[in-house]
Amino acid sequence: LVHCLAKYAGDPEQIVRNSIRESLANIGSKEPLMVIAHILGLLKKYDNPSSLKINHRVVLLESVAEILHDSPNCLEKYIDFAQQMCDCALKEMTHSSDIVENWQNAAASVLLELSTSMPKMVVNKIMSCTESGVVPHLFIVKTLGLISQNNCKDNFIES
Repeated sequence: LVHCLAKYAGDPEQIVRNSIRESLANIGSKEPLMVIAHILGLLKKYDNPSSLKINHRVVLLESVAEILHDSPNCLEKYIDFAQQMCDCALKEMTHSSDIVENWQNAAASVLLELSTSMPKMVVNKIMSCTESGVVPHLFIVKTLGLISQNNCKDNFIES
């Protein structure tokens, strides 16, 4: 069922995409690891945006963000898996230097939700994408700001 939902998440009709996102999130509330793993596998398999349309990617990323929001600690015991999801969301967010707001916001939402339970890991991954003397991607800056705002009580920068 998850495979079929994820496969058709790029439907041209917005109402269908919304229904699929809600269904994936609903199943993910009961089996978060299974749904997130399936979506991660699909995003990795089709890592070129021309092979999986942007709207399709947005629905999948929004589904993961919603699952992580509803089950914030579901990946705490699976650090390697959480790092893979973080890497995938970071790649999705920065793939285009142009602003593709719905795609980049969906990926940023995944990073923000991951940062709720693992702020140091997420911030360190994001910071590893920046270079001294080079202006970072707009969504890198935006996401770091949102994470800081969301985790203001945490000291998550490692020296």
